[in-house]
Amino acid sequence: MKVFHRTWPGYLVLGVILLLSCLRMETAVAASRVQANQGVFDFSGWDFAANPVVQLEGEVPFVWNSFAISDPNPQAREDRVRVSASWHKVSEYPLHGYATYFVDLISDKEQSVAIDLGLIGLSHRIYLNGVLKRSDGRPTSSADTFERSSADKVLFSFILPKGPTRIAIEVANHDYIIAGLGKRIFFGQPEAVVAHRFAPFLTAYLLFGAYLVIGLYHFGLYSLRRRDKSSLYFGLFCLTSIPSILVNNEVNAMDQLGVNSVAFAILLASTQVLAMGFLGFFLTYLYETRLPRFASYTLMGVYLLLASASFLDFQIFIKLMFLLMAIGLPAGGIYVYAVIQAFRARKEGAGLMMASLCIILLTSIHDYANFNTWIDSFPLSPFGAIAFLMLQSYLLSARFSRAFRQVEISERAVRKLSEKIQAQHDHVLAMNENLEQLAEEKTREIRSILSNIQLGIFAIQQDQFQIHKDHSQYMKDIFEVGDIVGMNACDLLFAHSNLSSDEKSQASSALSAALGEATLVFQLNTHCLPSELQYMGPSGQTKLLELSWHPVTDQNDCTEKVLVTVRDVTQLRALEEEAHDKKEELQFISELLNIPAESFRRFMVSADDFIQENRKLVNSQSIHLKDFEVLKLLFINMHTMKGSARSLYLKKMTKVFHDVEQYYAHLQNDRDAHWDVKRMNLDLDDAEAILRTYETINQSKLGRKTSGERDIEIPETELMALYGQFLASHRPEIISPLTPSFLQSLEGFFIDTLFTPMPQLLADLCVCTETLARDLMKEPPRIALEIDPLFINGTGDSVLRKIMVHLLRNSLDHGIELPEERLIRHKPSMGTIMMSASWQGEAVILHYRDDGRGLDVEKVRSIAQDKQLTQDAARLTVAEVGELIFYPGLSTAKQVNDVSGRGIGMEAVRSYLQKVGGIITLRWHDDVTPIPGFHAFSFEILLPGALFAKSQPTRKQAAA
Repeated sequence: MKVFHRTWPGYLVLGVILLLSCLRMETAVAASRVQANQGVFDFSGWDFAANPVVQLEGEVPFVWNSFAISDPNPQAREDRVRVSASWHKVSEYPLHGYATYFVDLISDKEQSVAIDLGLIGLSHRIYLNGVLKRSDGRPTSSADTFERSSADKVLFSFILPKGPTRIAIEVANHDYIIAGLGKRIFFGQPEAVVAHRFAPFLTAYLLFGAYLVIGLYHFGLYSLRRRDKSSLYFGLFCLTSIPSILVNNEVNAMDQLGVNSVAFAILLASTQVLAMGFLGFFLTYLYETRLPRFASYTLMGVYLLLASASFLDFQIFIKLMFLLMAIGLPAGGIYVYAVIQAFRARKEGAGLMMASLCIILLTSIHDYANFNTWIDSFPLSPFGAIAFLMLQSYLLSARFSRAFRQVEISERAVRKLSEKIQAQHDHVLAMNENLEQLAEEKTREIRSILSNIQLGIFAIQQDQFQIHKDHSQYMKDIFEVGDIVGMNACDLLFAHSNLSSDEKSQASSALSAALGEATLVFQLNTHCLPSELQYMGPSGQTKLLELSWHPVTDQNDCTEKVLVTVRDVTQLRALEEEAHDKKEELQFISELLNIPAESFRRFMVSADDFIQENRKLVNSQSIHLKDFEVLKLLFINMHTMKGSARSLYLKKMTKVFHDVEQYYAHLQNDRDAHWDVKRMNLDLDDAEAILRTYETINQSKLGRKTSGERDIEIPETELMALYGQFLASHRPEIISPLTPSFLQSLEGFFIDTLFTPMPQLLADLCVCTETLARDLMKEPPRIALEIDPLFINGTGDSVLRKIMVHLLRNSLDHGIELPEERLIRHKPSMGTIMMSASWQGEAVILHYRDDGRGLDVEKVRSIAQDKQLTQDAARLTVAEVGELIFYPGLSTAKQVNDVSGRGIGMEAVRSYLQKVGGIITLRWHDDVTPIPGFHAFSFEILLPGALFAKSQPTRKQAAA
């Protein structure tokens, strides 16, 4: 088989190349199609530069029994017939007779064109606007004076004048099988039409070369080994197929040879029948059957008669040709029947031979239907021929490779046989002398291995699944039993396992079916044998056992015993699970180390509050009544928790919160969905569990406090009360000159303990923008802060953290553009977020703004109209449209992502502020040149003064 292995890739590559080449040549000549309108082809305004070749289709004027130009018949009437085939196939007119076709063309300009009328059957004259353009043969009304034309296709070029042009084709046929115009007429630029005409020649010459090379190659094989005549007959088949390739409906190479005989062209085209004869001899030799030989002799005899008749009367020649075609069909049926018989007898290569004959048959039927205009396609016979050629070459090469392989094996065997006989004889004598000693040593070694190996090994016998006497001693340790010899293996393995009764039954049935049968039966049933199970021994300890099953065969390749290996992997799996837990714990620690301890503490306190609030809401009567306002509050809380966790880059926690949030979103979108309270509680359990996991790791591994108030000497609430009393009693008129320093220190203690510097708080909150920008494929924005030395208490700190999560995410996702978009608008690739805060009366005003694209007012207006948020959205002012962004569920995002898109963020911001008496308002900036359709704006956030430290001297001291 070495020769075969070297040659088959070459055949495969060659076949693929030839098939692709043929397909490329056929498709490369595809032309546009133009239908006749009332018998006229109108090319006014046609662009021949874009479509240089067109195929003319439809019905054209047709006059039967009249040479309308040279010898008109006054009694003849004008009809219309299709130009896609002989006139007797597309009309009721008989095959033999004479007629005139008219091809009417209209052009809006004068241009050089050409027309390819195909193979006209048979003699003809062609007139262009009444002027004789071409004549071939002698077309007459009488069969006695009629002379046939050559077997060439008709192509000529001419100047197409502006206006109408008529091409008249006078055709006469009195003895041929084709009458009138060919299957296709092509028209267009002369160079393109000529190229279109000769494109099929490329395919034909490619096939010619392939058949010639492969035919000569097999002649060479036959010359090297004359006993095998299959290569001879296959070579003759290839060479006798060549003429039919070069002379067919699409290609006629005879004009290049200077031969213009129709009979000779038909004779060459019919050599495919002669090739079928050699194919029959090839099948006869290949499968040792006589049926194909009889059919081959018949085909070749009729072909010789046809060749002789080519020198006699043409009508006799045509009748013999039809006889040859009639015999070819049953001959092909005999070939197929012979191959089917060989396939049933499992003869070598019969399957591929049957496939190749089916390919030839199907492509021939396709081309016959195409020739008779039953379908409109291009010839597939070249592809069938290439496929048949490759498959047969493959079969012959396989046979030769096996023959050469056998020769090589025989030569080596004969060469070495004489040298090895004596050595083998001496070796056998030595083995006989030491056989018992060697057997005893091997047995001792095997028993030693079975006694010491830390692996359960035993064999299952056919008789009631008994365990063989030779087994490893470790079996007793695994199963905690004494002597296991003779025990039922299924009882030992499965009785105290976690396998179901069905799984136990399947395993027993698989062993019963495999023992005593061919190895294939064991392989087919291996999937029924468990590879892993849990076993509980007499001591009550549960062990995880890994099983492997292997057949032990006899000389007939039947499964005599089944060898089983058992491995206790209990500790190994425990170590794997422990390693996985350690890896996950390290991931949590890595995330926590990147978060300041106080930031994580504040987040945990806030998250616990949200979880408890959601728990109360889920178990309230409102959920049972499907109150969507309560569901919206659940969603807002979870959405805020997710945003905070994502800002801190807590990946696992973010994913858990997102999954919980998804269920709330589903219930909001599907108003008819069932509200599963049990699932809601389980989701909250998952959320709380992940919080506790992070909390435990933060405390036990990092030693950081997670919950409760900050570490001060007294509770924060009591300290705030003391600070209030301090402010109420701090009146300048009752303080002595020595008192201000003490009071100032006391005030500094209160502020440092109870309040957070607002510039520091906002700077810390903006750290998350780097992560958000990276996730959105944007550059981290520049943060510009102009904050007075303000100090905010714990309540204000919590509110500010909640609202900034949504504002920053909103700016990065909706406001600030992608870097490339900003550069196009002459902006820096890096966006800017600006915040300023100062006292105004009894409140602090926080201004928040980014330099992004602004708000798409028209899009918000359209969404509001679609969601029916207002009666007449078109009449709303810009300010009124801006207020709609605080409506729940309104978002301009194209799709929901981890950052935004729910339409809940801005509503949450307003909700959080309202709880502490705050207000958020949109301020429009008409002085900024907006992007068309967008309006620049900023947020003005009013924070009650009660959230801030009000002592001016202390604030200045702290700021300094």
